[in-house]
Amino acid sequence: MRKVKFFGAAWLAFVLSMFCVVVSAAPEGAGSQPFYRAVSGTIGAVLPVREATGDYMISIEDQAGNPAYLLIRRDTFLDKGVEEKLETGQEVVGFVKFNSPMTMIYPPQYPVAILAIPGKNQSIKADIFDTQGLSQDGKLKINPNPKAEIVLQDGTPFEGDIFGRKLVVYYSVTTMSMPPQAIPERIVVMFEEAVHPSAELRGNEIPALQVDVSGMPIIVENERILGISAYNSADGSAMIPARAVLEKLGYQVTWDAERQQVMVNGGVSSFKVGSGQYMFGRMAPIELGTAPEVKDGVTYVPLSYFQRVLKVNNAYIFEGQIVFDNGEKME
Repeated sequence: MRKVKFFGAAWLAFVLSMFCVVVSAAPEGAGSQPFYRAVSGTIGAVLPVREATGDYMISIEDQAGNPAYLLIRRDTFLDKGVEEKLETGQEVVGFVKFNSPMTMIYPPQYPVAILAIPGKNQSIKADIFDTQGLSQDGKLKINPNPKAEIVLQDGTPFEGDIFGRKLVVYYSVTTMSMPPQAIPERIVVMFEEAVHPSAELRGNEIPALQVDVSGMPIIVENERILGISAYNSADGSAMIPARAVLEKLGYQVTWDAERQQVMVNGGVSSFKVGSGQYMFGRMAPIELGTAPEVKDGVTYVPLSYFQRVLKVNNAYIFEGQIVFDNGEKME
């Protein structure tokens, strides 16, 4: 196995100094535009990481021998196993947002949104696929495959509706029809919205670390939850018994013991014990900073889960009570 050849810092500085006029990516001919355009080739070298930004570049050569650079940024999605395979001679596919700005420079440099490596005799397509499974550019239609691996970017199994979303589709065989049709072998469902932990508190949110919640009554839809109490986590967050409150609010709750994961309404929302990231619908994981905990056989989540993830109309601490309801929002 050939090792990746790393270029020196001086060469990297030279390459980066060649940036000039910024323009939009050139269209790929007539017809509907894809959400992503593919840039593929074999790896020649991986340049060192730029410490200031964490970015780095990969030099590639396409089948016609034309050189190019793939710009890998901190927000680039590297699919499963890609980092371990970045070596000289490896075939790689970078997907660039169709209208991403790029520089007028030779060799061209592409800001990559998704980096993937195909398997043997395998192709990869990244695009938005409509409710009929047709890609936005009209060049591929995918048909259902109950045996396909379908996951989110973080590798979490995805059981929702994949159509109408941005997908990375791996397939091996297509029909001779127009457009070609394929049965996917693996699908990665791309996150659609990032929510950062620095987001400002909304409306009625009260930082739990300011309040001692131990022993406080938990009132859900005007009824008190009996036999179970909230407590404060090590970081001061108000920890709420998940199942008791969720079911009283009308949600269905299931427990996946193997994954240590709670599924809410069949996966519309989910969270894992020990992870501070919470899933909801098509959004990226919502980072709350406080992970679910299990205490005496009961799973607890921070109060902020109801506020920022489920967006329950009212989820707050007031006059010695912890209140949850979907009535008129209290300001």
